[in-house]
Amino acid sequence: MRKVELVSQSEFARLVDVSRQHINDLVSDGKLPMQDGKIMKFKALAAYRKIKAKDNESENGAAIPPKRQRTQKIADLGITTQNAKAEKMKYDAKLKQRQFEILEEAYIHVDQISNEINIAVSICRSKLLSLPNKLATELEGREHWEIESKLEDEINKCFTDLTELAEEYEGLSNNVKAKEGAKSEGETKSN
Repeated sequence: MRKVELVSQSEFARLVDVSRQHINDLVSDGKLPMQDGKIMKFKALAAYRKIKAKDNESENGAAIPPKRQRTQKIADLGITTQNAKAEKMKYDAKLKQRQFEILEEAYIHVDQISNEINIAVSICRSKLLSLPNKLATELEGREHWEIESKLEDEINKCFTDLTELAEEYEGLSNNVKAKEGAKSEGETKSN
């Protein structure tokens, strides 16, 4: 008759490459055969393989890769919990910084710029479209060169108004750049 080989929980844990606590839990649940306070090596290996096979199947019967393989795949992607948390913290910090700068008017929101452009275009368009009504009585009965000259002057006046509006916006953008420059100078002084 063959002698039963007995091993401690620690030795069995090393043998199957899991933690001693996991083996202790399996022993406590009565899933591994014991004799005289020791694990029966070969019977326990067979029982452990059955337990492992059950653990590796999902509810629908598809095999799930062992935990070690799953963690290895995640590690292969270069993702760790610490890295993910650090990246999220960086993203949140940048987002809060941008929101602060918008509140501080270092940046102008895209919707605000779009609204300002629409206003400027509307003003110019309405001035150009109102020229015929405005000049009709004044230009009646004049020579064609006088009409062309007057129309040219009025159109140039509309474009001059638009240019002045553009210069006003340019002044606002220079103000924003000046704020940014002051910030970057302050940052270099603090460094």
